[in-house]
Parts: sequence; C-alpha cells; structure tokens
Amino acid sequence: MAEKRKGRRAYLNDFKKNEQGEYEYGGRRYSYRGDGLGRRRMRTALLCALMTALMTAAGCVDAPGMRGCFYVLLPYAAGLASAAGVCLAVYRFCTGGDPMKEYVYEASVPKIPGRALFSAVCAGLAASGEAFFALQNGSGGKMAGFALFLLLEAAAAVPALFLWRDARGNVWI
Repeated sequence: MAEKRKGRRAYLNDFKKNEQGEYEYGGRRYSYRGDGLGRRRMRTALLCALMTALMTAAGCVDAPGMRGCFYVLLPYAAGLASAAGVCLAVYRFCTGGDPMKEYVYEASVPKIPGRALFSAVCAGLAASGEAFFALQNGSGGKMAGFALFLLLEAAAAVPALFLWRDARGNVWI
C-alpha cells in the first residue's frame, strides 16, 4: 500500500521535467469503469445545479423563521455552504478528464457523496426548524412564505439525495 503524502501541495511532487523543459504528470491516474461517463457527468452537474438553485431560492423567501431564528438559519446556511462545496467537487469531477489525475480524483469523486448527503440533511433540518418555529409562534401572516420555504427545502433535498446515490455508484480504478 502506498503511503499517504502530507502537505497541501504534495501532489506537485508528481510533476517532473522532461527533456524539453516541460512538466509532465507522472503520478497515479484513475479510469472510470462503466458506461456513459459523459452522461453521468451531465446528470451530476444538473442535479448539483438544481439542488443549489432550490436552496438559494428558499433563502429568498420571506418565511417567518428566516428572520433571526437560529435553528432555521444555521441549518439553512450550513446546507447552502455544503451545496457550494458539492458544486466545487462536481466542477472538478466534470473537468477532470478520463483518466483522472490522482489529486483531482481525491478532491472530487470521494467528496461528492458526503457533501451531498450533508446538504440533504441540512435542508431537512431547516425545514423542520421552520415548521417548529411556525408551531411555536404561528405564521405571522406569512403562510405563503412558510409553505414555499418548506416546499423548496424539501425539493432541494431530493436532488441532493439522488446526487448522493449516484456518486456512490461511480467506479474508478
């Protein structure tokens, strides 16, 4: 088993100069095993974009709990930040090529499922917090905003869960 390198820029040790003075990557590469890598990348990117758009739209809704209630705002903010992290990993996955360099693989493929699942859990927690807030304090005349926020957060969890499921099915060797 190869030992794990340490340091933020340890992957640079895999680049070596050739006779022409150009750097070539000499490290490990991962190849996708399965059908339709292009379709898988497109589906992954679309699910990520949909999840992020729904979470962003939920933040624009005037829901009663979104005005200073920590148990609604914290999971919402964590979910949105996680969605941004998913988008970063998906971008690296979609632009990484096949075969994919080891440092690109490590920054993308294994990160997507965990971040997507965390986004889905945070969306569920934000929706639950909003429902709890409305039960405790009422909707304050913002029933439409309340319902729309719950709908958008629940809808954002769906592509996040599909993304989690699909990303776990990627086979790279």
